[in-house]
Amino acid sequence: MRPAPWMTEAVPSVNPQRLFARGVREPHANGRFVLYWMHHALRFHENPALAAACALARRFDLPLLVHQGLNANYRHASDRLHTFLLESARSAAIEAKERGFRHAFHLETAADGPDHLVALADAAAVVVTERVPIGPTEAFARRAAERTKTPWIEVDASCLCPMGTFDKPFDRAFAFRDAARQHWLQALTRPLPEPTPPAPWTGDLPYIPTPIETADIADLVASCDIDHRIPPIPDTRGGSEEGYRRFDAFLTDKLAAYADDRNDPLADATSRVSAYLHVGCVAPWRLARRAAAIGNDGADKWIDELLTWRELAWHWCHHNPGDARWEDLPSWARRSFDAHAKDPRKVFPRSALERGATGDALWDACATSLLRQGELHNNLRMTWVKAIPMWRPDGADAYATAIAINDALSLDGRDPASIGGIGWGFGLFDRPHTPETPVLGSVRSRPTDAMARRIDVAALNRHVRRPLVRAPAKVAIVGAGLAGLRAADVFDLAGFDVHMFDKGRVAGGRLATRRSEGALCDHGAPSIDAHHPRFVAWCDALVDEGVLERDGRRRVRVESEGRSIADDRRGARYIARSANAALTAHLAEGRTLRCGSAVTACVRIDGRWILRFDDGGEAGPFDGLLLTAPAPQAAALLGRAHAWFDRLSTVAYAPCITAMATFDDAVDPEADVFEFSDGPIATAVRGRTPGIWVLHGTATYSLTELDTDPETSAGRLVEAWGRRLGASRTPSWFRAHRWRFARAVADPLVLRPPVDADALLAVAGDAFGGGDAQGAWLSGESAAARLRDAVFARSR
Repeated sequence: MRPAPWMTEAVPSVNPQRLFARGVREPHANGRFVLYWMHHALRFHENPALAAACALARRFDLPLLVHQGLNANYRHASDRLHTFLLESARSAAIEAKERGFRHAFHLETAADGPDHLVALADAAAVVVTERVPIGPTEAFARRAAERTKTPWIEVDASCLCPMGTFDKPFDRAFAFRDAARQHWLQALTRPLPEPTPPAPWTGDLPYIPTPIETADIADLVASCDIDHRIPPIPDTRGGSEEGYRRFDAFLTDKLAAYADDRNDPLADATSRVSAYLHVGCVAPWRLARRAAAIGNDGADKWIDELLTWRELAWHWCHHNPGDARWEDLPSWARRSFDAHAKDPRKVFPRSALERGATGDALWDACATSLLRQGELHNNLRMTWVKAIPMWRPDGADAYATAIAINDALSLDGRDPASIGGIGWGFGLFDRPHTPETPVLGSVRSRPTDAMARRIDVAALNRHVRRPLVRAPAKVAIVGAGLAGLRAADVFDLAGFDVHMFDKGRVAGGRLATRRSEGALCDHGAPSIDAHHPRFVAWCDALVDEGVLERDGRRRVRVESEGRSIADDRRGARYIARSANAALTAHLAEGRTLRCGSAVTACVRIDGRWILRFDDGGEAGPFDGLLLTAPAPQAAALLGRAHAWFDRLSTVAYAPCITAMATFDDAVDPEADVFEFSDGPIATAVRGRTPGIWVLHGTATYSLTELDTDPETSAGRLVEAWGRRLGASRTPSWFRAHRWRFARAVADPLVLRPPVDADALLAVAGDAFGGGDAQGAWLSGESAAARLRDAVFARSR
């Protein structure tokens, strides 16, 4: 990856040890501009990558284009990460304009949008970008460079001691500190020159730039197909100005005591600028110089953390590029984990670790800090990571789990520094320790109970559970089906006071289970079909928890001419392990939920929402309201005078007549689930109790029979099923159910979930996401996130 001579000659102002080439190619002769792809150095000051791009533009007498893009398909994309990145992009765009650069920003809302970077690279004489040697960034840069013939130069814009300085990584901090010291001293005494901008490229772009300077960032985030459950952090806003403001406050108020107080997570003694360093909003050169100018013990310790431990990890990742791999950790540590692989341990599902549900008060507080606040004090992080091997089946799984949770939740995740910190928990940059301990073996231990004796755990829990905004909302959710339950997850993470209401006996909606006379059958949705990646991941997490399982039932589709073919529906299919009711009970556990009384009206009085019930009672007032009932029912709750009434009341639904029947005769067709293309039955599903079949009528049949007595219309389904079995059969047990709003048939591309940010009102449900369980789940998440962000905006 060493640069070609012409590259170093063209950029004499940049240390050649900062330059790396993807292939050795001559400049693209027909290139119309120099392209700087900005992604992890979101600043137009003290930026070696920008300096290199400016030097190349002058060398070839070409204009410069700075391109920054953000798409929805990066790993763990969420509202939290997107918001911080968009705020940082806005800051960069403003600084670019002030300094005379053309900064073009493009937001790709879909996960599978076009690759504009390659199109720009093909038109450029040379591409310059930052050297970030980890995970998806490394892989994306490699693939993009391979798809174009334009030379590609990566520049280290992150380390004072350039990543190209040493031929191999260091395995101990003291050795790296000694080797890098002279490079740091030179960097601290030689500020980086600020380049004069060359002429900007004024030609056409392959995309319409996103007006990041003026756009509503919450609206931009809402438009993206990302994880909306993970909330933004209102007190950590992206951008250079915010990053330097936070650091200046640290220098003024905390630096003097940093050496003494830095290990106390309740002392608020740290700089909390790691997220800004991660995306390059702040220049590490500037931070180091400012701290060094003060020159006390606190400054010396902070600079050592910034340079030694941060840059040690960056250099290690440079020599071990790509994803964080178990195989790259020290061999002695991996052997130790293998030797203790059979040590007793309590294994928790990964989802339980993410939400802090182990029962260990200190560790759960650490997990809550990541989940709710998007950060974790370094002293706590060291304890947090050391406990994960105790709760996962083996060392490799524990390492992957720690990386995944940290990357998904922490604003400074997906960074070499965080990989180094988590790797330390598994022996990286360390040595074997004796005596050996269970599970960890010779890897240094750090028990949670020892940490708990040194700090006030109750105070820590209060601190990490503090509200994200000054005035968190009290919200009502009407409808406790999958949309409402997912919305409750979103509100919970934001610290809102959530109250759920459902007219059914229990939560679940169309994920319903009938229990009667010893019979148990799911008479609502017969399965959960999933193809959206985030919904599949959510279902897989419930499989890990033992709540769902992959649907392995024998299934055929029966054509009109009687021919049977195997099912070939795309995506994954799941069923509850015991019953749908158990699934929804699991999802509703611990929630404030009122069942068995119907809401008849939702009225807004003095700016807050009141719910009225069929028994004459009321609930409220609530700051926000989310309706997840079928759209016509939601319209009725709001009333004819409401602006959304016509829109909601005309949403079309297909009904479904359902029969549940037990046949005492031996009935063992060749499959467990039948789908029919003709006749009154749409699906016949073998029930959980032996002999039971659940029969769902087709939309056409159910609509024709909608006003018929349900037992009569369902009885005809039973008769038709008996004939399908080859003989007339009489069931020993029979029940009927009429689903008036079984499945929305509205086009989800036309009908969008209504959200009123001023009134804090939203409507969600399967009508707004494709008419099935997956659509309900996605719409509940999206609508709740819009209301959450409206509350956040009010509190700023």
